[in-house]
Amino acid sequence: IQTTNSANLVASAVTVPTGDTQPTVSGVHNEAPLPVTFSSSGNLTVNSYTRTAGGLAKSSTFSATGSATLGTVDASKDTVSVTGPAGITVGSLVSTGNMTLNATSGPVNAQSDNTGVEITAGGVLTISGKGIGTGAMTNPLDLTAATINLTSTGTAAGPIGGTNAVVANTPNLTVNASGGSTFNVSTGTTSLTNLTVTANPTAVGDTGVAQISTPGGPYVFDADALGNFTFNPPVSTGRNITFTSTSGDIALGATDLGTGNFVLSANGGSIVGGSPIAAANVTLTAAPF
Repeated sequence: IQTTNSANLVASAVTVPTGDTQPTVSGVHNEAPLPVTFSSSGNLTVNSYTRTAGGLAKSSTFSATGSATLGTVDASKDTVSVTGPAGITVGSLVSTGNMTLNATSGPVNAQSDNTGVEITAGGVLTISGKGIGTGAMTNPLDLTAATINLTSTGTAAGPIGGTNAVVANTPNLTVNASGGSTFNVSTGTTSLTNLTVTANPTAVGDTGVAQISTPGGPYVFDADALGNFTFNPPVSTGRNITFTSTSGDIALGATDLGTGNFVLSANGGSIVGGSPIAAANVTLTAAPF
């Protein structure tokens, strides 16, 4: 389904068949995978979309040159791709497959303020936008997936979360705020196994929020007015931590990760502190003088 000549596309209710239920066997039978694509040359609104359950995993693609708004979307097992450069708004998006949402010049936000989960993926959920969960809501955006990757894009990138945290229910979390943003993310009751953070201390600033809350946390990346970070990771075991600062020094406090691995990089400065570090494997990288 598509529009041309900058026309908006509004789909009120769409239900599509399962498609193929078994792989094609050459010379025996051919199957129809039935990928689905919504393509708008303006803004895209899909109020309701359902892929009939069963069969093999396929793909559901939602693409706009402007903004994309999804109401209630159940994509079954599909790989889901959502593109809306001006911003993406989601009510409920569910699939047992991987998902990618990309908004290059606008935010990715929840459609309404409630305690429900807006996006649920069975595999890897990757979201990039000029702000993620930026709405002035008590519950700005709630996510659930096996692995979640959050990236704030562009120069002077928008924040990831605000006064209230984006909730990312996952054991494997990556937050990339290297473009220059604050971030406030919680994993809810899910304990992290792998945490990767890239942050810009100048963008966070002396009063900005840069933190990941998780059971056994929080992880606070404390920036100062001079463009440096102080990092005092809480004691844990079996949790792998990777932290990269794009500029400035990192003052590292005493660190005990037990059987977890620790990777610390100061791309534009030094690692200072002299406190003991305990972890299964430790990698420290600082900028050359």
